[in-house]
Amino acid sequence: IVRENESRKKVNLICVDYVVIVIEPVLASAGVYTTTIEFMNKLIKILHKNNVIVVFDEVATGFYRTGNRFYFNQLDYIPDLLCLSKGINNGITPFGCVCIGSNLNEKLKNSVQSMEHFSTQNGNLLGILSANIVIHYYSKNADIINQKVQSIESVFREILFNSELQYRKQGAMLAIKIKKDHATVLVKELEKLGILTYLYFNNNEEGLSIFPPFNIDLKVLKKALRIIIKHSLNYQ
Repeated sequence: IVRENESRKKVNLICVDYVVIVIEPVLASAGVYTTTIEFMNKLIKILHKNNVIVVFDEVATGFYRTGNRFYFNQLDYIPDLLCLSKGINNGITPFGCVCIGSNLNEKLKNSVQSMEHFSTQNGNLLGILSANIVIHYYSKNADIINQKVQSIESVFREILFNSELQYRKQGAMLAIKIKKDHATVLVKELEKLGILTYLYFNNNEEGLSIFPPFNIDLKVLKKALRIIIKHSLNYQ
C-alpha cells in the first residue's frame, strides 16, 4: 500500500509531461505482480483528468485469465486502448488486435493527422477465422469459463496453503518464487516428469510461472501442483 501511494503521487506530478501511458495490469512474465483495485482506479482517474491516453496491455490477462473477461471489467474506469492477443484465438496462429474506446475514437476521427497501422501479427485470414471461432465460444460459454477459472484458483489456494512456498496468484495465474539461479534447473527437472512450466525473471527474483489451460482436469492439476511443490522446496 505504501509503494502504491508513492507511485500514485509520483504519477500525479509527472503525468502532465506525458500523452500516453501503457499499463500492464498484471505483470505476468515478471512473476504475477499486481496492484489493488483501489490503486488502479485512482491511477486511471488521475491520468484521464490530465488527458493522458491510457493503454492497457491485456495480452496475458485478457479473456478470463484473471477471473474476469478482461481485467479492466472490475474497475470503475476503462482504458482508451486495449491490446489483446494470446487468448483471443487460443494461440492457434500469431494474432492480435487493438480495441479503441469511443472517446479516443472520436478524437482520432476528428484529427487532421494521418493514422498508419503496422503490425508483426497482421490480420491474416486464418488468424481472423480462428479468433472469430474462439471469441464466439467465449461468448457462448462465459459462465462455464468463469466457473472453471474460479475452480483453478481454488485448487491453487487449497494445494499451496501451508506449503511454505512464496507465491503470488491472480485468477488462473500463479508464480512460485525459487532460489536465485535455480529456476532454470527446476524447470528442466519438472519437464522430465512431464510437467511444463515457464520461467520468470525480474530485478529481484526468479521462479516458475504456471498458467494452466482452462480445460485442465482439476485432478491432474492437483497432482501436478503437489509434484511442483515437492521439487520447489528443494530450491528455497
